Amino acid sequence: VLVSTPVLPALRGARTLLMEIKELRGNTDGVDLVVNMQGIAGNQEVPKGDMKEALDFEPDIIIPFDPKLFANAEAEAIPVAKNKEGQKIAHGILKLAQKASDYQGKNQKKSADVKQPSFLDKILGKGK
Repeated sequence: VLVSTPVLPALRGARTLLMEIKELRGNTDGVDLVVNMQGIAGNQEVPKGDMKEALDFEPDIIIPFDPKLFANAEAEAIPVAKNKEGQKIAHGILKLAQKASDYQGKNQKKSADVKQPSFLDKILGKGK
């Protein structure tokens, strides 16, 4: 997982890393790009539509900068995903976490068909 912000210097760094990964491995398969804090730098940011062209790689997730959403969730001790605006953000992050951890949900098969809670099940409170 490669994380960047949407400002030009950070995206240049991300592009350099992507090029190095491609040079070392021959491709960028398995690399997920997260653009964090979209909207924090206003007109200093690379527009969403130009990111793919500039990086020659499409971001998997673009997380908006929404300090009220995150501050309210923290102050009220409510998960961001319980907030309507936060559901899209949380869904994208969860999909990436599932992909990165090879998590397939609570019906995931283990060897000898013994159901053991996965790491993500435990974090999400689904495992004992």
